[in-house]
Amino acid sequence: MSVNNTLAFRADHLALRVADFTATVDWYIEKLGFDLTQQWTVEGLDGLSFAYLENGSIKLEIIGGNAPTQFNPAQRTVPDHLGIQGFIHLCLRVNDLDGTLTALRAQSVGILADPFVIPTIGQRLALVQDNNGNVIELAQVVDE
Repeated sequence: MSVNNTLAFRADHLALRVADFTATVDWYIEKLGFDLTQQWTVEGLDGLSFAYLENGSIKLEIIGGNAPTQFNPAQRTVPDHLGIQGFIHLCLRVNDLDGTLTALRAQSVGILADPFVIPTIGQRLALVQDNNGNVIELAQVVDE
């Protein structure tokens, strides 16, 4: 089955709406090694700030300012987290899951789920949370 070239996509970025713009930009730079590539405001959207952060092929758009509609993205269990409708996490591929988790723990990053293996997809996964409680899945390919 061929796909209409008009509907061929590739990911550009993931947007996160946050309460504390500066703290979130700093968190992704300091904890996960993202680089700030652009920062801007938009006329007519007074009080909002925008930034692009990049690390490898991943680009995040952080949107902050004013008072966002509040919800609690910090789930207490993995099943609770997986029960949310809509975008529920960002997945980042890593080469060394244990080393990554050790480095993140040293920076006081919240660990939601310690490593576990999903044999069906050949991945070893762990879940962490950013400073807003957003879930970030870390995935390492399991050697066969």
